[in-house]
Amino acid sequence: METRTILELKEHLKTHVIAATGPLETPIEAISYDSRTVVPGTLFFCKGRHFKAEYLQTAFQKGAVGYVAEKEYDGDVPHLIVDDMRAVLAPAARFFYGDPQRALQLLAITGTKGKSSTAWYLHHILSYEAEKPVGLLSSIQTDDGLTQEPSILTTPEPFELQALLARCVAHGVEQVVMEVSSQALKVGRTAGLHFDQGAFLNISPDHLSPIEHPDFEDYLQSKLRLFSQTETAFVHVKSDHLDEVFAAARRAKRVITVGPVGSDAESTYEILREAPSMAFRLHYGHHDFAVEMAEIAAFSVENAAMAATMALEAGASDAAVQGALRDLGVPGRMQELRSTDGRVTVIVDYAHNKLSFESLFRAVHARYPEAKVAAVFGSAGGKSYNRRLDMASVVDREADFVVLTNEDPHEEDVMQPIRDIAAGLSRVPYTMEVDRARAIRLAFDWAYAPEQKGGPVVLLLLGKGEEQMIYFADENVPYAGDAAIAEGCLAERGR
Repeated sequence: METRTILELKEHLKTHVIAATGPLETPIEAISYDSRTVVPGTLFFCKGRHFKAEYLQTAFQKGAVGYVAEKEYDGDVPHLIVDDMRAVLAPAARFFYGDPQRALQLLAITGTKGKSSTAWYLHHILSYEAEKPVGLLSSIQTDDGLTQEPSILTTPEPFELQALLARCVAHGVEQVVMEVSSQALKVGRTAGLHFDQGAFLNISPDHLSPIEHPDFEDYLQSKLRLFSQTETAFVHVKSDHLDEVFAAARRAKRVITVGPVGSDAESTYEILREAPSMAFRLHYGHHDFAVEMAEIAAFSVENAAMAATMALEAGASDAAVQGALRDLGVPGRMQELRSTDGRVTVIVDYAHNKLSFESLFRAVHARYPEAKVAAVFGSAGGKSYNRRLDMASVVDREADFVVLTNEDPHEEDVMQPIRDIAAGLSRVPYTMEVDRARAIRLAFDWAYAPEQKGGPVVLLLLGKGEEQMIYFADENVPYAGDAAIAEGCLAERGR
C-alpha cells in the first residue's frame, strides 16, 4: 500500500482541519483509535465519549507518530485539530486505505429485521457460481474473500470497515454484501460509500434510546439515508411507512419493488409449501421458477425473495438461486434441535426486538399448534428501554413460561435489562437467572416437569444465535453457545 503522510491527510480532510502543527511530512504506517492496536508509525485518533489523555500517552509509548483530535493534547508532536472527529473518521479511513470501494460492487441491506438472513442468502447465491470470492459484512460473519470471522458490530466503524474492504480487493473480491445498520448511517460509518444496490426490508420502532435514536423519526430517517448513497433501490412493499420509504428511494436512479403475489411489486413470490420445509415461486421479469428452502418459517421467504431479486439483478442465474437456497440455513436463525421422542423442540434464534419476536412466535404457533412454548432471553445493555418492554409484551401474550437472563450487558448492570423486561410481564409465569447456561437448564426443567403431562413443548432460546461470547464492559467472556448448552441438556435427558 502506498505510504501516506500527515500533510496529505490534512489536504484530504480540507475544511475539517482547523489547526495543523509539527513536521506534517511524517509518513503514516497505520491509523488507529484504540491504543491497544497501535504499532510504530501509527497516526492516533482521539475518539470517543470516554476518551482519556492517557490513551494517547499509551499510543506514543507504543510508537505513534502523531495524533488527530478536537483539542490539543501534546504540542511537541505532529497533530491535526479538527472540528468534528466523527465527521473525519470515514474520509480519513478511505484516504489511508486508498478508497477500496472503487474496485468493488457494494450491495447493502437495511431493515429492522431480516438484514442478516437476507445478506446471508444473497452472499451464498452470488458465491454459488462465482469464479471469484464474494465478500460479506454482516452481524453473523465477516468474509474478506480469504478469512471468515465472527462479527462484533453489524456495520464496523470506518477504520475497520475500510480495512476489510481493502483486504477484499487484495483477495480478488469484486462483490461485497453488507448489512447497514441505522446507527452506522446516522453517525457516518458508511459515509462516502456508493452502493450499487441498496435494499430496505421493513421498519418498526427499535433502537430508541438516548445513545441510539431519540425517537422513531430519527431511526426511520437514519435508515432512509441509505438511498442517498444508492444506485438501484430495492423496497419490500409490505414495509410500514411505505410512502416515506418510496419518497427516499426515489433518490436512487432506479427503484425495484419486491412483495407477495397479489401486490403490485415488480418481483413477486408465492409460498408453495410450508412443511416440512418452505418452498416458494419467484416471478421477476422473465424469471419464473420454484425455490426449495431448508428454512421452516414463512418469514424466511420474504428475505429469500429479496435476496434472490437482488442477486438476479446483479447477474446471478436462476439455477444459482435455486442451488444456493436449497440446503442453506442461516446460522443462529431458526436452528432446530429435537429430543429423541420428538416431544421437546428447541429453536435457537437471534430474535431480539418486537418485530422479530412477533414473526418468530407466529411461525412457531403455526408449525407447532399444540405445543406449550417457553422463551429464554434478555436484552443487550445500553439499548432501548422500549425494546425491552416491546419484547415483554409479545412473550406475555404468546408464551407459557419465560426465563429472563443475561445477553450482553456491556457497561450496564447485568440485572437492569432483566428487571426492565420483568416490569412488562403481567400474565406469563417467569423466573430470572443471570447465568445464561443455568437459565437454559431451567427452561428444560420446566419442559420435563410433570405439569406438562408429556405434551409437546417448544423452547425458544433467543437473542444470541450462534454467538459464543458474552460482552461485558471490561471483558468478553467465552460462552459455549445456546445450541451447545441445549444439546447437553438433551443428552442428559437421553435426547
